Amino acid sequence: MRDKLFYNRLKIQKQTLKSEIGKPFFCDLLISEKCNSRCKTCYFWKNGIDDELTIDECKNFITALKDCAEMPFEINLGGGEPLLKEGILDLITHCARQGLQPTISTNASLIDREMAKRLSESGLHRLGLSLKSLNEKTHDFLMGVDGSYRRLMDAIEYLRRYWQGKDLNIHTIILEQNLEEIIELVEWVNKDKIFTGISFQALSQPFRTELIDRWYLNSEYGFLWPKDSKKVASVMEALIRYKIAGYRILNPLPQLVIYRRYYQEPDAFARIHKCNFGDYIFNVNALGLVHLCCFMQPVGSIKKNSIKDIWYSERASSTRDAMYSCQKSCNNIVNCYFQEEGDEVQNEVKIILQNLKNDSEERKDKITSSLKQEEEGLLKSCDFILTHYCTLKCKMCYLWNRRKDDNEEEQLGTEEWKRFIDSLMPFSGKEPIRLHFGGGEPFLKEGILELFKYSSQRGFKTITTSNGFLIDEKMAYKIADSGLSHISLSLDSLDEKVHDYIRGINDSHARILNAINYLSRQTNRPTIGINSIISDITLDSIVPLAEWVINDERISGVIFQAVVQPYETPLDDEWYKKEMFKELWPKDIKKVKSVIQQLLELKVQMQKSKDIRGFNGDKISNSVAQLRAFEEYFQEPEALIRKRPCPLDSSSLMVNWVGQVYFCGTLQPIGNVRSLTLEEILMSQMAEERWKEIKSCRRNCNNKVNCFFKEGLIEDGD
Repeated sequence: MRDKLFYNRLKIQKQTLKSEIGKPFFCDLLISEKCNSRCKTCYFWKNGIDDELTIDECKNFITALKDCAEMPFEINLGGGEPLLKEGILDLITHCARQGLQPTISTNASLIDREMAKRLSESGLHRLGLSLKSLNEKTHDFLMGVDGSYRRLMDAIEYLRRYWQGKDLNIHTIILEQNLEEIIELVEWVNKDKIFTGISFQALSQPFRTELIDRWYLNSEYGFLWPKDSKKVASVMEALIRYKIAGYRILNPLPQLVIYRRYYQEPDAFARIHKCNFGDYIFNVNALGLVHLCCFMQPVGSIKKNSIKDIWYSERASSTRDAMYSCQKSCNNIVNCYFQEEGDEVQNEVKIILQNLKNDSEERKDKITSSLKQEEEGLLKSCDFILTHYCTLKCKMCYLWNRRKDDNEEEQLGTEEWKRFIDSLMPFSGKEPIRLHFGGGEPFLKEGILELFKYSSQRGFKTITTSNGFLIDEKMAYKIADSGLSHISLSLDSLDEKVHDYIRGINDSHARILNAINYLSRQTNRPTIGINSIISDITLDSIVPLAEWVINDERISGVIFQAVVQPYETPLDDEWYKKEMFKELWPKDIKKVKSVIQQLLELKVQMQKSKDIRGFNGDKISNSVAQLRAFEEYFQEPEALIRKRPCPLDSSSLMVNWVGQVYFCGTLQPIGNVRSLTLEEILMSQMAEERWKEIKSCRRNCNNKVNCFFKEGLIEDGD
C-alpha cells in the first residue's frame, strides 16, 4: 500500500512515457513466504518454500540496485510475514545506508517493546500495520489466529514509545466482514497522531491462488465479497467525503471513486485499463526470480544476472509488450499500482465534487434563512495554526515533538492563506472577525508579516501569540509596521530559571523580556499582552507576575490559563496522574486557593481605580467566574469539566498548516480549504455531523475551563 509520492510518480511516469525504458523507482522484494497468520485474503501461509533468498543474497541485490534505480527508490521488504525473516533488521539498515527507502507491512504479532525500539532505529522509511477490523473477533477471524487483534494493539502502544518522525500507516482491505466498520476505522486513525493515515485496498482474489475469472463467486473465498452493492456504494461515498474533508486517507481520490465502480462490476473495470507497470516497477520473489508481473513468467533471476541486465533484457521487453495487451482481471490495476488515468475517471470525480457543492447550497439556504447574516455574521473568530514547528520545547505543549509527516511544500503557502482570508470576508458582520495567527511559533512561518498586513488591510482584527524568541529590534519594527492589532507573549514567571525550565530552552526568559522592550519602543505598535499558565511549577510566580503586569504601563493585561493535558498527547481523562505530567499538576490545593484569592483581590483593587495608562480598571483579563472555576478545576478536574456543556459554537473555526478546517481541534476536520471553498465546508454534511457531535459531547475537555470559558455554566451544567 503506497504513499502519495508513489502515486504522484506513477502519474508523472505515465504522462512522460517514452519508447525507451527508463529506470525503475519501486521494487517489491519478497524476502519470505513464511507467515504466522492464516489470513482469509492471502494463502502464502499454505505454500511456504524452503529455498528462500538469504540475507546476504538480498544485500548483494540491494547494493547492485544503485546502478539502475531512479532515486528516491522505494523497496518493500514483503512476505509472508517479513519480521519472521532472520536478519530482517540488518537488511532494513543496509537498504537505508544504500540510499533506498525500505518499507514493510506486518501483522505486528512479533512487535514487542524491544522490536519496536529496534525497528525505530533501523532506518525503516515506512511501517504498515494490517488491521482488518476494530472488532476483535472479526479481525482474529480474518487473520485466522486468535489473539491477533490484541497483539496488534499492544504493538501500537510499544511503537508509541519509540516511533518518531517516520510514516506509520494502517492497511485495511474492504470486504463483507468489515464493511460497516470502515468509517469507524477512518475516525479512529485520524484521532491518533501516531498514524500517518489509513490506506485501503479493494478486495481481490486471495494471493497464491490460481487466477480465475469471477473469483468472487468461488465457493472457497467468495464469502469475503460484499453482498450489498448499495451498501458498498454508500461506504465509498462516505470515504470520498472524508477524503475531501481532509481526513488522513492515503488513497488518491480517483482511486476511491474507482473502488465504488469496481465493487459493482469487478471484471469489466479491470479489463478496460492498459497495464504498463513493467516500465517502472518490478518484483523479486523469495527464490530470487524477477517478475514484471507476478501473473506472468519471470524475466530473470538475481542469482544469475544483475538486475540492470535483467531490466533491459529482451525477455523483459517482450513481457512488457504482453502486459500492454493483457485483458485479465488483475487486482494490481485497482489497488497497489493504481493510475489516475482516463477522462472517464476524472469526469466522475468532477461530478462527485459538484454533487457535494449542490448539497452545500441546500444546507446554506437552510442556515442563512434563520440568521441575519448582514447584521450578525456567521463567524466571529478564526484561529490559524500556521505551523507546528517551534523554537521552544515547552512542558505543557508537545507540538514541537510532532512527527514531521508534513513536508514543507505540503503546508499552506502565503498566497493560499491570503485566498482563505479573502474567503472569510462574506461571513463577517458588523464586528470584524478576529483572526488569530498561531502555531507552534508563528514567527517561524515565512511570510507571517505579509499575512498580518494583508489581514489588517481587509478590516480583520489581527492578533498573534508568540514566545518572543525571534523578536529582535528589527523584527519589532516590522511587526509595528504590519498593522497587527495585538500580540500576546507567553511568560510563565519573572524568575528566569522557572520560565526557562518550563519552556525547555535556556535564554527564553531573557528573549521574551527583550521582545517586550523592543516592541514597546515602536510607534503605532500593537498592544502587548501576557499569557501565563498556572501549574505547580509556576504557582509561586503567578501573583508576582500579575502585580508586575499591573504596574507596567507597556503591558495591556495578562490572561491566565489553568494547566491542562499537554497538546499533541493522546487524550486521557487522568493525564495529571501520569508520571510524565505529574510535575505540572498543583499538589497543594490550599496554595492554589490562596493564589486565586490574591488574584481576585487584585481585580477588586483595580476595579476601584484606573491604572496609569487609563485601562478601565482591570488588567487581569480573566473574569471572576473563570478564576473561581480554576479553583474548582484544580480541586476536582474531571467533575468540573464534565458537568459543563461545551461552550463552542459554530461562529469559531480553526485552520491548520495543511488547510484542514475544524470546529473543535479534538474532533475530526470538517473540510480542507484546498479542495473546497469555505462556504462549501461550512454548509457541508460533514460540518452538520460534527456540530451535532459537539453539542452532545461530554468529553473531559480543557476548552471548557480555558479558551472558550463561559460564565454561568457551572450552575447550569448537567
